[in-house]
Parts: sequence; structure tokens; C-alpha cells
Amino acid sequence: MGEIENLSLEQLAEAAGMTTRNVRAYQTRGLIPSPVRDGRCARYSARHLRLLLSIRRARERGATLGLISDHLASGGSLDGTALSDRWLVGQEKHRRSGDPPGSWRDLEQVLPGLPEVESADCVSAFESLVESGLFRREGSRVLVAADLAGALSALQRAGAQATMTLQVAAHTMETIERTADDLKERLKDLPETTAGLAVDLVVIVARGLLSNRIILSETV
Repeated sequence: MGEIENLSLEQLAEAAGMTTRNVRAYQTRGLIPSPVRDGRCARYSARHLRLLLSIRRARERGATLGLISDHLASGGSLDGTALSDRWLVGQEKHRRSGDPPGSWRDLEQVLPGLPEVESADCVSAFESLVESGLFRREGSRVLVAADLAGALSALQRAGAQATMTLQVAAHTMETIERTADDLKERLKDLPETTAGLAVDLVVIVARGLLSNRIILSETV
């Protein structure tokens, strides 16, 4: 057991069948504990590996990262049936909430050219979007929220290749994640309604900045 108690980030990710980015994302979300520091090196243990494998199995069963985080925070285990029960209850609430049918769309219909793309960059972008919860696995299918599906489809119809469309979405997600982490820290002592207003502000600023830098600059 000596070797498995002293894993590097790369060794841990390989053993768990994940990318190093996935591992870092789970650590940032508090799903796995921080590693032990050995100078500049981060060392991981068998406990980290067990947690990652449990998270991976839970994700394959359809659990979102938010559900997994809440379940772990309440002291639950990922290896029992409790998480599956919570997921089913959440699905039932979602069904009763009045969400219109078709609020999630099949990714293969949204980006029909995607199944043939197997480049490393494309796979990495795809996995990042799944891990973030923007894409959702349902058995062998991958579903996309209707509003995001519409934006992806529109960009492809405008001439962007499926892989480029996916990479734009993943890059944007990574940028927003960093912004969200910073905002969460800055607003941690303020009421939840304030956080909602901050999100609205970020969206407006981002839209204005992107329009000025990308769209309007091309017309000058």
C-alpha cells in the first residue's frame, strides 16, 4: 500500500480514469480533501482514489456534481443507495416543477458532426462540460439544456465546426468558473439575493465586453 498512499496528481488521475483537470475541479468544489504537501509536490492517498472512483460511479448513474456535493456535505456515502434515492426524488421534483417538455435536448441532434470528432482537445472540452453539469448524461445519451443547445446549434449553422463550437463553450465555462470562485469569496458574507444581482451584473458586463471586443470591432 506504500505506493498508493503516495500518488502524484497525474498518477491519481490515471488510476481514477479521469483528467488532472477533473481532479483539480473536484478538489476546488470540496468533493475530495486537499493533498498532503511535500515541498512543491502534492501527494494523494488511497482515500483520494476511493472518493474519485465513487464520484465517477455516481456521475455514471446520472448524479450531478451539485447533488454529490450536497450529499457528501450532509455526511452521506456515495457507495450506498441513498444518493440514488436523492437523485430520483430530485428528478421527480424537476418533473413536477412545470418545466416544459424538451427543456433538455440530445447533443447528437444539436451538434450532428460531433460523434465523428475524436481529437484530444474535443474530448477534453466535452468532458469538462459534462463535469460542470452543463451537459448531462442519461444512459448512453448526452443531454444539453435547451437554451445552451440553441446557442451551440446557431453557432454551428453559422459555419463553425462542431469541435470549435464545443471548445468555445468549454473555454467560456472555465473562464466563468474562475470568475464565480472569485465572486463567491467576495460575496460570502452577503445575502443570497445579493449574489443573484452580482450574477446579473457579470452577465451584462460580459455581454457588453464581448460585443465590443469581438462583434463591434469587426465592423470598424
